[in-house]
Amino acid sequence: MKTIQLSFSENPAERTALFLKERSIDLADTLVISPTQRFKSYLASALLELWKTENLMAPSLITSRQLTDLLAAYLGLVAANDAQRFSMLYTACKNTPNLNELFPEDFLSSFVPFRGIVRRILKAFDELNREEIDMDRVNASKGAYSLFHRHIEIFRNLYSHYVKVQEESRVYEKSFLLRLIREADIDTYLRRFSTVLLVSPVSLTAFEMRVYKWMSDRLFVIYQDTSDYDFSRILSFSEKGHRRSQKRNKAITIFEPSSRIDQLMITLSILHRELTAGTPANEIAVINTDSLFCDMLFDSLCAAGVPVNYSEGLMVKKSPLYGLLRLIDSFFGSGLDTRILLEILKSNIFREAFHLDGGNFYLKMKKRVHKERIFYLSSIHDSLIGDDPRIEEGFSLFHKIYHSKSFEDLYNNLSTLFSRLKGKKVYEFYAVRDILTGTALEFSDFSADMKERPFEIFLEIIKNKRYPLPGIYSRGVQVIGLLETRGVTFRKVIVPTFNEGFFPVRQNEDILLSLNVRRELELPTLVDRETLQFYYLKRIIDSSDHSYLLSLADRKGEMDVRSRFWYYFTGDLYGVKEGDNTYMLPLRTKSAAIDRPPVYQPALSSRVTEISRLDLDRLKRCETLYYIARILNIKDEEILLKQIDLNLLGLKVHALFNELYAGLGGNILEADEYRSRFHKLFGRYFRDGTFFTSEEALTKKILMRNLLEVLDRDLNRFSRGYRICTEFMEKDFTAVITDGTTSYTLKGRIDRIDRTPEGLYEIIDYKTGKLPERKHHFQDRGFVEPQLGFYGLLFRKNYLDVPIGSLSYYDLSEKKDLVTIVDADHITDYLDQFEHHLLDFLSMVNQKEELALTEDYENCKYCPYYNICRIFEE
Repeated sequence: MKTIQLSFSENPAERTALFLKERSIDLADTLVISPTQRFKSYLASALLELWKTENLMAPSLITSRQLTDLLAAYLGLVAANDAQRFSMLYTACKNTPNLNELFPEDFLSSFVPFRGIVRRILKAFDELNREEIDMDRVNASKGAYSLFHRHIEIFRNLYSHYVKVQEESRVYEKSFLLRLIREADIDTYLRRFSTVLLVSPVSLTAFEMRVYKWMSDRLFVIYQDTSDYDFSRILSFSEKGHRRSQKRNKAITIFEPSSRIDQLMITLSILHRELTAGTPANEIAVINTDSLFCDMLFDSLCAAGVPVNYSEGLMVKKSPLYGLLRLIDSFFGSGLDTRILLEILKSNIFREAFHLDGGNFYLKMKKRVHKERIFYLSSIHDSLIGDDPRIEEGFSLFHKIYHSKSFEDLYNNLSTLFSRLKGKKVYEFYAVRDILTGTALEFSDFSADMKERPFEIFLEIIKNKRYPLPGIYSRGVQVIGLLETRGVTFRKVIVPTFNEGFFPVRQNEDILLSLNVRRELELPTLVDRETLQFYYLKRIIDSSDHSYLLSLADRKGEMDVRSRFWYYFTGDLYGVKEGDNTYMLPLRTKSAAIDRPPVYQPALSSRVTEISRLDLDRLKRCETLYYIARILNIKDEEILLKQIDLNLLGLKVHALFNELYAGLGGNILEADEYRSRFHKLFGRYFRDGTFFTSEEALTKKILMRNLLEVLDRDLNRFSRGYRICTEFMEKDFTAVITDGTTSYTLKGRIDRIDRTPEGLYEIIDYKTGKLPERKHHFQDRGFVEPQLGFYGLLFRKNYLDVPIGSLSYYDLSEKKDLVTIVDADHITDYLDQFEHHLLDFLSMVNQKEELALTEDYENCKYCPYYNICRIFEE
């Protein structure tokens, strides 16, 4: 093992890139273990800058936690989600006697106290497992108080019962899998790397140390230290007796605003001054340990036109969707209060979902409530609601949501509500919708006898969740948490709310494992955690050119005193000056906005005369997507796979089935021969590292199971006389359509064509993702989904006398079966309508002077051109 020490003023990403370059290390055989996800982006930029135009193969990049999760996944055991963890621990608690000596007696009957206690228990279990502490060692401790041995015995029994429940369920919490990982498992993942580079390791767990010591013969460690302060207690790797001296010319400006609003104005003034002076926005960091303040800052920067990357995201509970669900809970929980009823009727979401245009219905309802003095309804079928079937339909659905008997019912009811919201939406709607439905679906695994109904538990679970904001690390003022700063440097650093309880963050001390017990077991103590926070804080300040510290001096006494770290940074080591608390700009001003060039729509230099199915799909979803693909000369999926890596899973599955059936000349093999052939191809197409996930082994296992179900379905079809027309596989089809004045050439390949026992030909498109809605394939919806019509038209134009039996999808994910969209009786009319639509559509595109940006953010979520498109400058 070789250690490389940096000072706090150096840039770890640049030094890591330089290390790889200077040593001529083969990057293909190199693993870089980075401190954060963010660091990966900074390292990639540094590598590109250093290599410039040379051929560069990036090393494998992974965080230490991801490495741990990957090693656990290699065991092939199912990892538990939150709902399963809660359920299993609930069962373990029920089976553990005398638990009331540690926790309140009734905590298992209600979700709110249960959730808080469970999180403390699981956090303790997780720490013990990652530090590889044997529970017998804890039991043998000298203890810190008279009843310690009694309490730790109960705790140990709970731990044992929790292990037993996991084994019976065959579902495991990740930290409990770490004890099962042996050197052979570590070698399975790491054997292909000749060099392992560990960047900024601080306060590593015992398990991590075991892994890194095992690979010490090829391990290089890049760490940071300073001679200004003793951080030896948290540095897992360091050069003993040698510490890098620190340059002491760092400028710090201090402020003592009287409130968060005052602090906000000062922060905006600082940002305005720095941006005006030419500091790039992405080189300014605002450290986030005060979420309330950072929410205010984010809103203010957006209003002022300043780009911002807010890594924590926004709270779900502030969204209109959550607001409506909270109103539903209040309405039924209050005994059908008409005041809340009117609030629901006023909601734009309610009006859209149940087709109530305008606000007249609300005003009429409000007038009637006031005139007749209606304070509460007798039921949801009361005449106040029942007179309008649309409103009654809405409140009937809300009643189902509120009284859902299970989380599965809740998921279905929420999905019904959200499916009614079909208009164009902003990103926030889709992000919140996915969190709501995802949480309900996840907790369908939750099994515990609680007094609250599923909907109440659901609202409690999601109220503190946040959804990520679109953006990348290289854009905007960076509002980030302290842990995200690891290994990253910024020119300017702003530290708001520099008070006790925020720096250091207030920790809930574990009353069971006290300071003395922790020292005896060599577990991290509260002092270690505070030292760790100070390490991160001092490193990010020392790496900057200028830092701003703002401590709230609240005269009302609601805010604690300034941070104890304040006195270190205002000592002799830094050039400190006191800032002026006057504001340089109002809260909303155009002068705060960064000048942006106008956004011009792209224009095609030549008409569209040749089009593939992929081009048509691009034009339908986003004309700019088609434009970018055209100027980059990306014509088909194969080039796309090599250059941009779009839809890798779908392409590989498609290729696997093509090769599985191709070359057989229509011959049918025995079932076992097909399965043997499948397993060989699966191993070739889905090698280790295909899936960039911490649960690759599990992902591949699930994928293989799904595809084997598809194969079995095919074998059943073969036994009934169906045949795959292998002569059409990978065949390039070309067809010409014309409106009398202009001809258009259609080009493409059809995924699969099957011949039925009756001699009909089924046009089939493989689908590995979500199946498109059936109604989107037809004329009344503008043929939003054009692929089946396109393939059908190609086939009909080439084989005029061959009967088409159906246009279908092969759903490889959910049903593992064929889903017919257009049957034989309607094929002719359907393709005639589609051809007429396609001619009109292409004519319209050619008449445009500029191509339109998409109006639906859903089209942007997985777009390969996201980072070069200008949609977010609109």
